[in-house]
Amino acid sequence: MRVLSFVLAMLMSLPALAEPLQPREVPPEVFLDRAGMPEFVLQSGLIGLTIGPLLTSTLFKDDVRQSSGLILGPLLGVGLPFLLKHNKPIHVAEAGLYNFMQRLGLLNGFLIPQLWEEDNERIITGVPGLFALAGLGAGIHLFPQSTLTPGQISALSSGIAFGGATGLLLLTIADTFPDTRSEASATALLFTNGGALAAYLARDLFDIGRSRVILMDFGGALGAAVGVGFGFLLFGKDNNSQLMAFSALAGMYGGLAGTYMVTENQDEFKRSADETSAALQLEGPTPTLVSSIDPKTGRQVMGFGLNLLNGTW
Repeated sequence: MRVLSFVLAMLMSLPALAEPLQPREVPPEVFLDRAGMPEFVLQSGLIGLTIGPLLTSTLFKDDVRQSSGLILGPLLGVGLPFLLKHNKPIHVAEAGLYNFMQRLGLLNGFLIPQLWEEDNERIITGVPGLFALAGLGAGIHLFPQSTLTPGQISALSSGIAFGGATGLLLLTIADTFPDTRSEASATALLFTNGGALAAYLARDLFDIGRSRVILMDFGGALGAAVGVGFGFLLFGKDNNSQLMAFSALAGMYGGLAGTYMVTENQDEFKRSADETSAALQLEGPTPTLVSSIDPKTGRQVMGFGLNLLNGTW
């Protein structure tokens, strides 16, 4: 009976020995976290479908060889993640960083040759593909030192989109548009990369879940549409492109701010963290072993009891 009581008490107390680790913190030999693999494979396939033809068009003059990129690009994009990450963990944040760096490289690869108004087709098609591959390499190099969460990485992509939209609307409000390809490229580079940089610098201020970032993206786009609608309502026939751009800009940032406030309780990980970090936590009674002295023999004996006051201070 005493042995049975001891085993029961140990089993009941095991969950309280340590807090459960997050998947990213669990050693691979305990739990192989591959939650990021599906989205990494999906985007790598799409990126491969994009840069495959670009690179083959750069390397070959033969039309048949150039078209091979349409087949080989997505196949390599899907296959290489499985080969490189075979039996290895790939966290959601890791996949998100790789995907973001590929998109950032591809975008900058399209824009940078236009800074000098490049006309060589091989350079125009080759640079985006090379930059996308370089972005993936940079992501692989940076991830071990990265502490970004999936939500923070998603916010970087949102920064590119809303930064570019902000630049376009501000230019419309100022009624100033670039006259040359180089000016347009420089402006796009400034606002898109500036938006991503702003999201990175504000990462600790807006440390939120990825689902909440997606909701904010939707709220910003919806807010821009609502702003345009109110612009037509307020200005009527007197509306012009500057007023509409101002209304859209105000609506976009109003939508972002409004969604951020409305979705304040959407961060499940923060609620769980707040609950587990309370100053005082009381738990239910748990079985425990109790030692006592037998008054007849004077020997110490073990017995079964309940711990009524159990918790964390």
